[in-house]
Amino acid sequence: MTIEITVLLSVLGVAVSVATFFIGRMTSVKKSGEQQGRLELKLEHMAEDIKEIKVQGRTNSEQYSGVRTDIEVLKRDIKRIDQLVGELRELFNNSRN
Repeated sequence: MTIEITVLLSVLGVAVSVATFFIGRMTSVKKSGEQQGRLELKLEHMAEDIKEIKVQGRTNSEQYSGVRTDIEVLKRDIKRIDQLVGELRELFNNSRN
């Protein structure tokens, strides 16, 4: 009867060890799955942020293009005003002579 109890305890010990191993492994897999899920969620958020940045970049580019056009118009107008001022000076100087 002593041998049977020893064998029974040994078999029970092995069973507990195997059960503990598989429980630990399942817990590890679960944690790994949770981490992977978090990483995927973060990647999705990053992808959305990148899309928003691209849209904002396009909007900024369009605004800057409009500003550049306005600056070109102002440059042209300033040149024309400078020409008119020159012409007025000539007329004023000619009228004084």
